[in-house]
Order: sequence, then C-alpha cells, then structure tokens
Amino acid sequence: MTVKEFVDGYTQLGSEHLKEKYVKDNLNIEPYVPFQYKKELCENIVAKSFFEHDNEIDALTGTYNNVKIQVDSNVNYFLFNMMIVNTHTDLEIDEYSYELFDLLASSGVLEVILKTIPESELVMWKFVNQNVINDFMTNHCSTKAYMEQLGLKVVAGLEGFLSVLLESVDKKIQNGDIDIEGLMNYINTNKKD
Repeated sequence: MTVKEFVDGYTQLGSEHLKEKYVKDNLNIEPYVPFQYKKELCENIVAKSFFEHDNEIDALTGTYNNVKIQVDSNVNYFLFNMMIVNTHTDLEIDEYSYELFDLLASSGVLEVILKTIPESELVMWKFVNQNVINDFMTNHCSTKAYMEQLGLKVVAGLEGFLSVLLESVDKKIQNGDIDIEGLMNYINTNKKD
C-alpha cells in the first residue's frame, strides 16, 4: 500500500479505536533492523546532508576537488524519519519527498508509526545516527582532518613535481647534457653531515 493510500484510509476514520484497528490491520511493523544496516543507512543520510562537491575527482589524490562541508540538519532530520518509515514498515515509498513527509506528519501517521516501533529500537537509531554525525565531524571538520587533507595535497603536489623533475633530469642524462661526474663531485663537497 502506498503512503497516500494508507494516510487517506487513516484520516477518514473518526475514532481513535478505529484508527488503531486500521493501523494494526494495514501496517506491518518490523520491530528490529540489524545494526550494520542501521550504520550504513545513517552513513548515507550523513553523506547526503553534510557534503557538497563538484563531482570532479583529483587525479593525484583520488579525492573530490572543491569539497565543501555544508551541514543541513533539516535534511538529516527529514531523511532520518523517512528512512525509519521505509525500513520499519511495508508502506511503498518510491522516493523520499518533502510532500510525502508532510503528508505523514500532518496526518499524524508519522507519530503513530514511531509509537509502534519499540522505544529501544528508536533509541538505537538515534544513537547510531548521532555517532555517524560525530565521526563525520571529527574525520572531516577537525584541525587534525584539515592537516591530514593538507598533507595529502602537499605530498601529491611534491610527487607530481618530483616526477616531472626526475623525468627531465633523466632525459638530460640520456642526452649527455649533464656532467654526472661533476654533479657527484659537487654533491659530495657540499654535503652536510
């Protein structure tokens, strides 16, 4: 059953007793989702609500160029709640949309769904999501993370520079343009111990 079909049926009922019966008769609740799956889903949510990049990958570092950390906590909240509904119910959700979220929230169905999921399960979801957020902030926004990224860029730049330099020196040696013996004498006399 689609979310719209479920919400339409739910909101047409007058009494709380009929609504409770409707939920029991028409909604299958999964009481537990495996921990690893929770972690992966929360990582996807954080990736979608905390990153902006231009999809261009740096050939030297293998990382995105122009990555910008753009935290959008409202998107995180929206995706988190939609993911809870999607993983714990058998409602058909083709695409997460604000309209679908608003339909669930304004009808009271979101609250009903959350109340039917064991409290310990919701606590675990919140714990995993918060840990993924904390890990993201530590790994991407701390001074340590900045220095690591800067170090990777410096190393990649030096590797590129040295590669070009060594290629150029090798060509000069092959062509006989460099006096190897004279260069070695210069290095040995100016070497600091």
